Amino acid sequence: MANDASINIWSTLIIISIAQGLFTMTIMVMKQKRSGSLWLFLSMILFLIWLQLEFLAIRWPYDVGVSIFYGTRYGSWLLLGPLFYWLVRATVNQHSLSRKDLIHAIPFLIFTLIIPNVTGDILSYRQVHYGMLTVFDQYNKEISTWQYVYSYLFVFQFIHFIAYLIVSNRLLSRHEESLKNQYSGHVIHDTKWLKRLSIYLMIVMAFVALFLLIFFFTEIYRRHMDYLYVLPMAVLMYIIAYRMADVKQVTTRASNGVAKYEKSSLDPSDAKKYAEQLERFMQNEQPYLINELRLQDLAESIGIPPHHLSQVINHNLKTTFFDYVNRYRVTRAKQLIASESDFKSLLGIAFDSGFNNKTSFVNAFKKHEGVTPSAFRKQIEVALN
Repeated sequence: MANDASINIWSTLIIISIAQGLFTMTIMVMKQKRSGSLWLFLSMILFLIWLQLEFLAIRWPYDVGVSIFYGTRYGSWLLLGPLFYWLVRATVNQHSLSRKDLIHAIPFLIFTLIIPNVTGDILSYRQVHYGMLTVFDQYNKEISTWQYVYSYLFVFQFIHFIAYLIVSNRLLSRHEESLKNQYSGHVIHDTKWLKRLSIYLMIVMAFVALFLLIFFFTEIYRRHMDYLYVLPMAVLMYIIAYRMADVKQVTTRASNGVAKYEKSSLDPSDAKKYAEQLERFMQNEQPYLINELRLQDLAESIGIPPHHLSQVINHNLKTTFFDYVNRYRVTRAKQLIASESDFKSLLGIAFDSGFNNKTSFVNAFKKHEGVTPSAFRKQIEVALN
């Protein structure tokens, strides 16, 4: 039977997930500053709600009456990739959508909106009632070109989404590297959250891949197999709702980290002088103890133009501002660990060394010393005994 009207525990979880998504959207609209990134994020949540409603509608004996509502059959996931990519661009570049950006939505417009409305009912009975992949099983004898096209499109839309996730991840990684040249601490939360979100979405796609592999290797398809990728989407909705309570809006835009030095007027001799001046200032004034020290702040304190200071750190010292400052903090932390006779907590030492959280402290310590702070403390204890 094509439809299963019963409401089981899994369907109940999806219904609750949909309600959670609507509640999250309401809270975000009420409490967060209106921006392009907010509307794009809301669009993504709405899209996920649409996919879950479609899943439920297919299993219930009620026909919505609008074929486009069952968008996954027609490649609706072709929009999810561009939505996430636009969200990432809006976040890292404070970039608003332009007409040029709409090029990314062309496949969705053509295959999901235009062709189905122009051609009418182009899918077979088995595609509609037993799944798009039934075109590839042994029971289909007469299959039209459009039915083949949309069955292949059903698979391609997921590949298309993965490609956009990869491109978006690279953009986020470049943005993080650029931020390291301007900030000494992890003060931007949206970038980290978007990277986590992309990982969650990749996990959803892993379940989609499992779903497709099971079919193509066994040629067995049952409606309940769709739960393989729909339930992870429901879990994703819960994660989004939980995480949005702690996510801050973007207030910082990273600058171009490479091209800005190409036309620099900084003389090599001046660069060497600035490097020495910087080292003296760091050792004598200890600005690294300020846990949210910015490149701009340090440049003003020393009296060096910010772009010249950035060039000195990147090109002369061969590091980023983030790693440069954290190297001093780690050195300070080592001194405190070795000298604290009352064994002050590692968190307290982290704060006293200029770090603003334990995670940043542990990651920086391990990067520069090759061991965690706790392991380093144990080494000190062994040496003293």
